[in-house]
Amino acid sequence: MKKRALRKDFYMEIRKSLGRFLSIFFIVALGVSFFSGIRASEPDMRISGDAYFDEKNLMDIKVISTMGLTKDDLHAIEGLSDVAKAEGGFSQDMLLNIDDNQKVLHVMSIPESMNELTVSEGRMPEKEGECLVDIDFLEGTSYRIGDTITLTGENSGILEVKEFKIVGTGSSPSYISFGRGSSLIGTGTVSGFLAVTDENFSPDTYTEIYVKAAGAKEETAFTEGYQKKVDHVIDEIEKITDARCEARKQSLAAEANKEIDKARQELEDRKASAQQELSDADVVVTGEGRLDFQTAMGKAPVGVAKLAKKHHAKVIAFAGSVTKEAAACNKEGIDAFFPILRNICTLAEAMDSATAKANMTATAEQVFRLL
Repeated sequence: MKKRALRKDFYMEIRKSLGRFLSIFFIVALGVSFFSGIRASEPDMRISGDAYFDEKNLMDIKVISTMGLTKDDLHAIEGLSDVAKAEGGFSQDMLLNIDDNQKVLHVMSIPESMNELTVSEGRMPEKEGECLVDIDFLEGTSYRIGDTITLTGENSGILEVKEFKIVGTGSSPSYISFGRGSSLIGTGTVSGFLAVTDENFSPDTYTEIYVKAAGAKEETAFTEGYQKKVDHVIDEIEKITDARCEARKQSLAAEANKEIDKARQELEDRKASAQQELSDADVVVTGEGRLDFQTAMGKAPVGVAKLAKKHHAKVIAFAGSVTKEAAACNKEGIDAFFPILRNICTLAEAMDSATAKANMTATAEQVFRLL
């Protein structure tokens, strides 16, 4: 009885607002149909994506390090049992000024066999100073094939060439979405990529290593089976990370110590040469832009003065300006100091090379008239 009354109530409500009921019914039906279509097409989309990734030999893993990656690191990764292939690469984010706006471009080397680029127009770069530009980025600018672009940014010593001729446009399997990633420079968002040859980069170490996991190509991308194979290789790489980082640290320390030893030897050689020259001098002339209390604490003029005093030579210092605290320099071996400014002037006037030369000449002449 209750069910019959409920059905009757439903019927009356629908009859009173048939238009609203039909609207809701068709909206729900459309949503269900749309959702069913997406769910039904998901396997096909996944298979299509996997086929594209396999065709372009897209990497499975990208290894990066703040200290750079050496050839030994590459060989260590290649030696892992579940790594099918590994390749080193170079990259750096740079800035391109377009209509007073700075765009961040990811400049990357062209890998040997992975992440194969698709050329849409023109050709691939073949030599230093040529580049292939992200087609999606280029279409939004006034640049065309044959134009030259000039990049600016941090001079980190990675990217040696800053000016490139556009020889082609294309796309990369590394960028399948509209976004191009984030960056630590400029706006913080990468607008596009530039592909160039290895010879445009200067370092001996890689900025990244691309890795293909063994057996991953046979699996469909984004499936559980594929992810298991990739995660296993990641675990293997992480096991050798500490040892590789320590080796890199020792290598950098050895290089730094070598440079320090070289500089120390050069310093000793110059000190010996200076000692020889000072041994024959009666008067030693030194100088600084400004003599103040910091000079007396052991800066170059005082260092020269102490060497000169070992040979009983007089020490005269010239400076662009002299403060009251510079008197402490007399106790540190400088017998007399003289400012070279001869009248009141602006800083720009004082630093003008011709003016400074004239002031120095005139002051030195007057000082040496007393000797």
